[in-house]
Amino acid sequence: MRAQNRRQKLFFLIATIILTILIVGGGRYYLHSVRPIRIAAGPAGTVEYRFAAKFAELVTAKASDVRVSIITDESAAAATSRFARGDADLGFVRTDQKFPGSARALALIEHFAFILVVPKGSKIGSLGDLRGKKVAFVTSESGAEALFRSILTASQVEPDRVTLQPLPGGTAIEVCSLIDPFQAAILFASLSALAETKRFDRMTKIEVKAIEGSKALECKVAGTTGETIEAGLLSSSPKLPDEDLETVGVQEFITVRRRLSNTIVAELAGVILENKNALAIGNTFATRIEPPDTDEDAFIVAHQGVSDYTDNEVKSLLDCYSNLFYIRTSVAGILRSLSAAIYTAITRVKPLEPAE
Repeated sequence: MRAQNRRQKLFFLIATIILTILIVGGGRYYLHSVRPIRIAAGPAGTVEYRFAAKFAELVTAKASDVRVSIITDESAAAATSRFARGDADLGFVRTDQKFPGSARALALIEHFAFILVVPKGSKIGSLGDLRGKKVAFVTSESGAEALFRSILTASQVEPDRVTLQPLPGGTAIEVCSLIDPFQAAILFASLSALAETKRFDRMTKIEVKAIEGSKALECKVAGTTGETIEAGLLSSSPKLPDEDLETVGVQEFITVRRRLSNTIVAELAGVILENKNALAIGNTFATRIEPPDTDEDAFIVAHQGVSDYTDNEVKSLLDCYSNLFYIRTSVAGILRSLSAAIYTAITRVKPLEPAE
């Protein structure tokens, strides 16, 4: 009988050790496990896809427990739809495009602007002057022509009175504004590309003008934003523009789903905002990365994790889970007392009876 009790003690001792190892191992695995994050990047080869590839590499190098995988789609619209369905955790959204209500801003990665290019000395100075003119519309961005027609309507210019001729984004400016049959050109491009391509260098026979009324257009045309073309941004010789121009444009964000953990989002925001130069695409995209607007009335509301990061309020593990730790400690105390009582009752040495 004493031998049987000794075997019981040994069995429960070994079981206790194994159970402790499993609990500790499971806890460590949960705390240090890699969390997969999916990003809808659109077609391979686009600037968004290349940005996503660089971002995924940086997350692998900088973040301890987050990994980003890229999902390819046949178009930007398909990528947006995937994000809206919840099949991706991150996506790219331009302010003039429809985006899901669950989207929250992670970072502002690019500004786009409309500019008016005319021959030097031209009497064309505003959108109203384009009536009856044939205008080259130079861009490689999808949806830009429809957006510009909305801007014409909001500016009380009948879109059918302006003949727009779409041309690829890389078309030379001389073809658009100095050679018939075009009397002017509308250029829509990212500020990063406008600053880098130097396509306006040594062009002394043109003038660059803003789309006037950007503040009013922000209210009239959904998704538009006021943008500033700094003096000399387009060319230093000659200086174009010769002074800052306030024009109209849009912005592009990288967004996350609202329900993504604040801690993970703060870590992702840190990777983007602390590695801006490494994420730029050939100095033509994402060279002006900024934190998103954290105001509640922002066009795309920033995720709370971004606010925590920018406000230096990223909490430690103990801060985040202190209440949970207290609850677990109380429960653990009750379970410990109950287990000790059961353990003692089962493993105690059975006393010998007088007859034995």
